[in-house]
This record gives sequence, C-alpha cells and structure tokens, in this order.
Amino acid sequence: MIKKDAEPDAVESKLQSLVRRVLAAWERGDGRALAAEFADDGDVVFFEGSCLQGRAQIEAVMQHLFETTLRGTRCLAQVKALRFVTPEVALIQTLGGVVFPKETVIPVERCSIQTFVAVRIRGTWSVASFQNMRMQAASLGIQHRADEPWGLARRGAYQEPAGGSSPGAGGREGDAWGAWG
Repeated sequence: MIKKDAEPDAVESKLQSLVRRVLAAWERGDGRALAAEFADDGDVVFFEGSCLQGRAQIEAVMQHLFETTLRGTRCLAQVKALRFVTPEVALIQTLGGVVFPKETVIPVERCSIQTFVAVRIRGTWSVASFQNMRMQAASLGIQHRADEPWGLARRGAYQEPAGGSSPGAGGREGDAWGAWG
C-alpha cells in the first residue's frame, strides 16, 4: 500500500530513477556516487557470496574494482518486477549483467538477477540491500544483446562492435540500464 499523497506511478518512477542513478554511477566508474545511493548501513552481496557492509566499504571496494577488474565496463539491466512490502520498503528485481569493453552481449555465464531492497527514509529512497545472483540460463542458449531493447539473442547471434547510439549504450534515460552481473 502506497501513501495516499503519492501516486503509485510517481513512486515507481522514483524507484526506477534510483536504479538508474546507481547504474549511471557504475558506468562512470564512480564508487562514491554509487555508494551515495545506499543507506548508511546498506549492504551488497555479490554473485559469489562476498559481502560489503556500509556506505564507506561499498565506496572503497567499488572504486577499487572500477579502477581495476571492472575498468571500462558497462552494466545493462531491466527492471522486471517492483513491489511494495510496506509504503516505505520496496523490492526491485532486475535482469542484466556486466558488459566488458568491446563486448555487445552479456555472455550467458554472466546473466544475473539482482534484487534491490529500497527504503524510504525521511522522504528519500535509498538502497538498503543489493544482492546479485547468476542465472543458470546456459542450458537455454540465450544471451542479452546490448544493441536491442532487452530482447534475448540466441547464443552465437550476430554481434556488432560496441559503442554507437544503440539502445543500451551509454546508460541514458530511456536506454537499458545496468546492474552488477
């Protein structure tokens, strides 16, 4: 149930904006901006089970990753589900993954489902918890294309060079967004 003073579409728009800000910070390689979207005591659980706790640790570790392992990566994702546990707590499920430089497709082995727990504190939505889980889609032989607005591409589908003005490139409003894959 959503507060009567807030239209459901307006609240959902704010939550989708929260996800876009997190993912835009990723695309810029900005650990500080990414961590700023989390609650002070927010946490991250990566696909292999490692955990980060608190905004300071999220900022430090993500910045290190952006400067090393994740340098130049883009994240692609789409909100697949959004529901409210209470008027102040929402669950957001996204589907996506990381695209490394020169890739246009999220490889099957890096397709993930991410769960964001968003909380509204003093009128502002932030991420209380984020968890990333790898999908077991390899048996389906599918992968996401960065140049399609979230259709699925069969394994081995034609892959164009990264870049350009394709949907999903650049993380702009209306494009595909990214998440930790």
